[in-house]
Amino acid sequence: MKASTLFIAIVIFSGNLLIAQDHVEESFPTHMIGLDIGHAHLFEQDESGHKGLLSLPSFGLNYTLQINERWGFGVHTDLIFEEYRIVTEVRGDEHESIERVYPIAPAILGIYKLSHHWALLAGFGREFSKGENFWLNRAGIEYSMPLHARWEFFGTLQYDVKWEAYDNWVLGFGLAKYL
Repeated sequence: MKASTLFIAIVIFSGNLLIAQDHVEESFPTHMIGLDIGHAHLFEQDESGHKGLLSLPSFGLNYTLQINERWGFGVHTDLIFEEYRIVTEVRGDEHESIERVYPIAPAILGIYKLSHHWALLAGFGREFSKGENFWLNRAGIEYSMPLHARWEFFGTLQYDVKWEAYDNWVLGFGLAKYL
């Protein structure tokens, strides 16, 4: 079963979660764990130098500690379950490339809530894969919608800059639970 099919099935069969939540007074600090599914998009070029966009399925596993109404921090980890190669430079008949095998990219993020629904994310981390590992900076924006029983649905758009390697952006959707 595809991961996207499994995610959709979880949402459909969790119908009791889809009832809008009345405003609940929160106490801080608040812990939250989330799981998202999306696509990582990489700007790449092939061996002949033609540029294109590579789209790979990705998952995110997020932990957030919300300190007050505006500020929080967390560890957000992206996982790409694919093997791929990024051509970084083409010189004549020769090319340099980076091979990635199921990379995992945890990042420590500061989180600033612009409103009840919108949040900005920024931080740093490291991408681990067979072969080379790369430091990264991550910036993003999230939109969340409260659901029933301290659950929320969220969408995320983030951009990773891997130092001396390549960049990628991720668009994902997921569910989170306040603990």
